[in-house]
Order: sequence, then structure tokens, then C-alpha cells
Amino acid sequence: MWQQLGSLACKKARDAIFALYQNWAAAQGIQWAKRVHIPGADYDDFVQYAHLGLLEAIDRFKPELGFEFSTFARHRVKGSILNSVFRFSEKTANLNRSEQETQELVSGLLSAADTSGKNAITALSELIMDLAVDYALQNPVVETEPLMLLGSVYSSPEYNAFAGKITAKVTLLDEPLLSIIQLHYQQGMTFQQIADLLELSKGRISQLHKEALTKLCRN
Repeated sequence: MWQQLGSLACKKARDAIFALYQNWAAAQGIQWAKRVHIPGADYDDFVQYAHLGLLEAIDRFKPELGFEFSTFARHRVKGSILNSVFRFSEKTANLNRSEQETQELVSGLLSAADTSGKNAITALSELIMDLAVDYALQNPVVETEPLMLLGSVYSSPEYNAFAGKITAKVTLLDEPLLSIIQLHYQQGMTFQQIADLLELSKGRISQLHKEALTKLCRN
């Protein structure tokens, strides 16, 4: 099979090799799932990443070097699992904002919004744009193999372009808007913690946060 794969790039040979080692790779994934606890990642995720590593190992393996394939593949599978689950963990941490925090964000944006002279549709549109900027700041551009393979909307070129544009504007903000955005999105601090640090009221931090989102969205 290795001769076929190397000389003809035969898909059938590749599939046959994958089928031969598929259960072995799955077992590797389950072993790592038991050793490494990643919130939001289950056994199926570890197995998927193990299979991705197996496919990479099949494509890169050179039998003429004299190594056992399982030895070579073990390192590839391990690397695929650990790289993928830790990137998954970072993204999950950003996505898993608590319901209370989300409610506070929306409430803060609504209370800080200037709705005078605006109709309901305009006010709602502005709120949606603020929430889109908030999401982009939580989830900067990160392309991972699993997301691209699954065709996730969050890995689309359009989203990447939008998120990249928003994050690039952050450093252009004036103080204290810059500090509020960095403390909230990069350091994970709540509005109350930022208020205590900057010696401002929580309501004022909410207003400044809204102002920063508006600037990032419209500038």
C-alpha cells in the first residue's frame, strides 16, 4: 500500500491505510481526552483531531527511512490533538460568556445608547452592530483546521476580514477607551473590576465601553 501511495498517490491506498490505523488513532485520542481536561471538548473532538493527525502522518510518512509508521504517526497524532484542543479551548472560553454577563452587556448598551431622534429600527441596527463588534473582539481571527473542514461560519473569509478590521482599530482608540477595551477583552476583567481599577462608576465604564464599540464600528 505504501508503494501505491508513494508512486501513484492512490486514494484507495490512502483510505486503506487510514482504515487500518483508524481505531488506533481513536484510542490515542481517547487516552489524551482522559489526561487533558478541556472545557467544552468531548471525546469526539479528541478523536476527530487524532484522525486529522493520522491523515497528516499518512501524507508525510516516508517508509524508505526505515521507521515504523505507528512511531511516526504517534507524534503527529499527539501534536494534532494538543494543538487543536488548546486552540479550541481558547475559542470556547471566549464563546462561553455567562448569560448574566451577556444580559449586563445588552442592558448597558441600551442604557448608554442615545435614542433621541432615532426610530426603533435605527436604534436596533446600532445595537446589533455594537454586539457584532463585541463578538469580534471576543473572537479575533483564528483559522483552525477543524473549523475550516466543518465549514464553520466563524471561519469564513468575511468574518475574518471584519474581525481583523475591528481588532486593528483598537490601538487607535484614545484613553480611557483603549484601556477599557484591553482590560475587558484581553484581560477578562468585568466592568465592575475595571471601574474599581480606574476609580470610575460601573455605569460610567458601561457608557465608555459603548462609546468604544461605536468608534470601532463606525470609524
